[in-house]
Amino acid sequence: MNTLGKRIKFVLKAQNRTLKYLGKELGVPQQKLSRWVNGHAEMPSSVLFQISKILGVSMEWLMDGEIKDDCGRRRGNREKDKNTNGGEEHIGDRHPEKA
Repeated sequence: MNTLGKRIKFVLKAQNRTLKYLGKELGVPQQKLSRWVNGHAEMPSSVLFQISKILGVSMEWLMDGEIKDDCGRRRGNREKDKNTNGGEEHIGDRHPEKA
């Protein structure tokens, strides 16, 4: 899910909800919401905030698709990343050294 719109649609589908439902909750016409979700118009940050609250997901996840901890580090993300010696490691498996 590499776009904001795809992430919104993913959560709506997972919750058995529709764009019509979301538009009604936001108080905006479905056509306007559809333009935002499909990337044909820029979504105001205030609407993004409202969507995150309605759907129960973070604004950060809606914007970039990553789950982060309180310090801004990626958390629980199973995307693969190449390390310097050519092997693969899972980003979510990295843990900072504890003092």
